[in-house]
Parts: sequence; C-alpha cells; structure tokens
Amino acid sequence: MPKKPVVAISSCLVGQRVRYDGNDKLQDWIDELNNDLSLVPVCPEFELGMGVPREKIQLEWSEDGVQLFGIDSRKNWTFLMTKYAEERCEALDNMDLCGFILKSRSPSCGIANVHVHNCEEPRTASGRFAKTVLSKWPELPVVDETMLNLNHLRQEFVAKVCSYQQAYRS
Repeated sequence: MPKKPVVAISSCLVGQRVRYDGNDKLQDWIDELNNDLSLVPVCPEFELGMGVPREKIQLEWSEDGVQLFGIDSRKNWTFLMTKYAEERCEALDNMDLCGFILKSRSPSCGIANVHVHNCEEPRTASGRFAKTVLSKWPELPVVDETMLNLNHLRQEFVAKVCSYQQAYRS
C-alpha cells in the first residue's frame, strides 16, 4: 500500500490555538483530508517564537519592498521570517512534501491576497512564508483554506497532490 502523501498545513486550520489572539481556525473538512493525506501542521509565526497571544503583524511597503512589521512595536520581522521559511521548507522537503494548505490573508501564509499597507495604490502580495514556499516549489499544489470549501475542490486538490507525489517523490 503506498504511503499517504505529506501535505503541510497551517496549524490553526487543524485546530491548534496558535493565532495571534490565541484562537484557531479549525476547518470542518480536516478529518476528510486526514483519510487521504498525512497532514503536517506548520505555524511560521509561532515556530519563529512570536508567542501566543502575540502582537498583530502586517505587510508594509517600504523602500526595500514588501516587509513584515509588528503593528505596535514596529519590529521588522522580514529577515527572521525569510530565514525561518528557508529552513522550514528544507525540513519539509526532507519529509517528501507533496502539497501545502495555507491560511488565507495571513501576512505570513497568505498566497497572494494579503493587503500591503503604506502604499499609494491598493496592493496585495503573498505572505512572507508563503512567498518562500511558492518560489521553492513552483509545481507544488498550494492552496489556502478558502479554495477547499467545496467537496469537489478538496477532491481535486487530493488528486493534484497524488499526481505530484508520483511525478516528484516516487
């Protein structure tokens, strides 16, 4: 029997209380995906040491491009998050990662729909962790939880993950 494909998932989506406010974003379809996939929870902010609860962070435009800042402290987390993301992605690669489910609109995990503050024109970008995931694995099936709300979309995602496993991890 072939092993289940490994899919990383934002920890809050599997019910871990790691969000900035100490809550989770548990999705009701998690048990369904657990039947077909080996889910590996990942929370970049918590694993980086930001703590729970923690200060809110946001993407901001600066002369150095899109940066990740603490809203109140003004701490720039960009370098630390990028370094963490590279190391975490390497560890996931060693687990034969075949897919990723990220938290939408998160300044760390949002795929492309994260508001960038301090811009003259409205702008969105990928969260800092997601940016590394997307650049490291351009062929990897990557979605956010809003893309899995319907059963047929979850089935399509599982099929893409299985195809990726056969093509890249066999």
